[in-house]
Amino acid sequence: MSQIQNNPSAEEACFLHLKEIMVDFKVPHPNSKFSVKIVEADKSYESPVFGKEDEVKWESDLYIASSVAIELVVQEVHIAKLDIKKRYASVKKSFTVTVDFTFADSQSLQNVARLLGEKANSALASKADMLGTMGKVLDHGEVVMKLAEVVAELNPFAKVAVGAVKIAFEKCKKISKGHEDALALMDELVSLLPLPGLVQDKVKTPEVKMIMESFLSLVKEADEALIKYASPSKTRFLKKNLTSKQDAFTKLKSRLNAMKPNMNLYLDASIQAVVVHIEEVAEAVLRNQELILSNQEHVLLKELQPVISAYYDPKHSCLSGTRVDLLQEIGDWSTTQGQTSKLFWMHGIAGSGKSTIASSVASMSYANKCLAGCFFFKRDIPEHRNPQSLFPSLTYSLAILFKPFRDAIFQVLQTDPAIAGKAVSLQFEALFRGPISKCSQSSPLKPIIMVIDALDECGDAQDRSMIASYLTQLANLAPWLKVFVSSRPYHELQDSFNMTSHPWVHKLDLNNVDARQDIYTFTELQIKAILEPDSKWLQEENVRALSDRAAGLFIWISTVARFIADEYEKETALQEILLGTFSAADGPEVALDELYSFVLRGIKGSGRNQKLLNTVLGVIVSTARNRPLPVSGIFDLLPSVLFSSQPAVQAILKDLQSVLYKDSALDGAIRVCHPSFLDFMTNKSRSGPFWTNPTQVDSEMATRCLQIMHSQLKFNICKLESSHVPNKDITDLQHKVSQHIPQSLQYSCRYWMDHISYSEVAVTVHQVHDLVQNILCQPKALFWLEALSLMGELKSSIDILDKASLVFKDSSGIGEASTDLYRFVSAFYEAIATSTPHLYVSALSWAPSDSYVAKVFYASFSNQSFFVSGKPKTWRSN
Repeated sequence: MSQIQNNPSAEEACFLHLKEIMVDFKVPHPNSKFSVKIVEADKSYESPVFGKEDEVKWESDLYIASSVAIELVVQEVHIAKLDIKKRYASVKKSFTVTVDFTFADSQSLQNVARLLGEKANSALASKADMLGTMGKVLDHGEVVMKLAEVVAELNPFAKVAVGAVKIAFEKCKKISKGHEDALALMDELVSLLPLPGLVQDKVKTPEVKMIMESFLSLVKEADEALIKYASPSKTRFLKKNLTSKQDAFTKLKSRLNAMKPNMNLYLDASIQAVVVHIEEVAEAVLRNQELILSNQEHVLLKELQPVISAYYDPKHSCLSGTRVDLLQEIGDWSTTQGQTSKLFWMHGIAGSGKSTIASSVASMSYANKCLAGCFFFKRDIPEHRNPQSLFPSLTYSLAILFKPFRDAIFQVLQTDPAIAGKAVSLQFEALFRGPISKCSQSSPLKPIIMVIDALDECGDAQDRSMIASYLTQLANLAPWLKVFVSSRPYHELQDSFNMTSHPWVHKLDLNNVDARQDIYTFTELQIKAILEPDSKWLQEENVRALSDRAAGLFIWISTVARFIADEYEKETALQEILLGTFSAADGPEVALDELYSFVLRGIKGSGRNQKLLNTVLGVIVSTARNRPLPVSGIFDLLPSVLFSSQPAVQAILKDLQSVLYKDSALDGAIRVCHPSFLDFMTNKSRSGPFWTNPTQVDSEMATRCLQIMHSQLKFNICKLESSHVPNKDITDLQHKVSQHIPQSLQYSCRYWMDHISYSEVAVTVHQVHDLVQNILCQPKALFWLEALSLMGELKSSIDILDKASLVFKDSSGIGEASTDLYRFVSAFYEAIATSTPHLYVSALSWAPSDSYVAKVFYASFSNQSFFVSGKPKTWRSN
């Protein structure tokens, strides 16, 4: 036994880094196993057990406080069998030894906490592969258990067996649960440890330093517990941790949480000690909140399913030197504190630059560190037009920015992780009204802004009215929150924002804003980018003449610029526009219609080419309502009677580059440059000879969708190699889907029923009856569900089948098949959505024996590996 007395540091707690201990016996080496133990106050650290012939060299890697005495014990260990019940006891003897200690540089308490944290993190990571494999096994088990629970509901006699299996399954999850608790504790340490470093050099008061040292000591203790937990070899790790470590880790985490109020006191005192730097420090914390989010917190926030692609694009902001007064007005509004003018509604006609201004507002707010979230609606992208996407996306951004709100949101997600898929009214109450009320004692340092653009492109009129109503309420929930909204002046939005009961709404009509000089500046820049520097058409009078024809519409100039840039003789094209009949006298809409008609008339070709142009435009307009498609998808959906070629379609699309563009972010989908072109094409009085009857187009689209499905759907379409791997664990699943399920087939599987609904239904139903029957009343129906599951779109099948059961209720077989498939997907949704092969290997086997699905489809998959007996004959009545 030996003792070492350490010398304390004069300034702060100092820790000696004891790297290695070597023991040399002065008597013959013991003829038994033995170990070395360090005792420090109420803690002890023990070496591995050394064998009879082993060199006693312990790489201890310990941090020992310099202010306490430590005791070193070298003890011989004998194991003696006491009785036949295999109980053991330790017999210990003391030896005279010499001990060599190897020390590294001493460290401060904060450095020790950090270094041990890195070591603990590394130890936990070393078990990731093993536990990841275990997790995949458990994930697969989860799928089986979900299916089993559904079956138990269908057949009450199965409940006893399922209960027994579930108990065994839960026991198998203990090790995984213990590791989750360890990771949760590690995440807590990661999120808290940076706090003392924020202002440590500026804190001198002993009370605050004592709080910091207590906190860091607890962090050190937690680090050591994690290292001890995760350090054994994989085999010893599993044996050692068969019992969940939940209690130990939960207690440590609770002690850390209990210390948070003291840490807040520490931070408050620290900030008071550095009053000169208070704004910079506080803004740095506000700006970098995301940096201290743990992995677990990130994963939890992802449950909100935010639409990240609906964020603003700084490249689409106003040009420098334009919209100066307007942006100044909005900037002044954003920084004004108080309950007045909490919501800013900017409205204007199509093409007046609303989205560009909204992007600038978002950019300014981000630069000023007060952007709480933004959402840019787009009518031709499903997730960008869905009203259910708005509040979860805004919640996600605000939670990252503002920690008190984030903590409240975590409570919501732990209680209701599926809130992102629920009704907008429930989302608003759960994600905003409740959490913001819990933040009443906290507030950011300055007003924070939410930016919502193109609200007119959200859902239908009822959706827009509802969202506008909730946005006015949102703006009034907290004195620190403001909302900026841009849209067209639709009636339903005017009714919502003009209510006298909302005096805090600030309204701005872009029609009353003189934009002539801004449009001239924009025109000059656009033309300079196209023509040679010495071109006479760059003279001021020509630029002014062109900008005057725009009738106040920036989109008019953008379209002209794209048209000229696509022409070989660019000056001739510009001259043609300047010498044409374009005039702003009849108003902006007429000016835009004349320009769009001019572009379409410029596509040369025969009457057959004109027919192809109109058909291609009809397909593009029709799919934009659902999801835009690339050239190949558009070509596949053209009626076969056109006898067109894909190069011919590509040539037409090339001539339409002033109004259409290829979006690389959406796999090359062809999209309209501006929604005003869709308005033009869907209005017969505006588009004239280029208009196509939408009900006729939808009827033709429904037929083509069903033809594509009938010819291309097949079993195991993505050639999966195993039926035991959940979708989320399939390597490169998205690549497999893109490779084996063409865009046109993906579109057809998802939207065939939509096109029937938008067509002249009675006529279309008669035309497509046989196609629908050959899909829904045949095993191909399961191939369709398989494709949707792999695409992550299985949920849409429930709505499609519900509509089909009504539309085809008088059609022989189709109505019955649709209704039964609806019940089948509803009952086994979780299992099929989680692991597509369970559609065949489990769900089909458990379908009630007298159901349409079982009687018609089961025989086609009779090579099942098991037979289910005792299952119900019919679906349970609701």
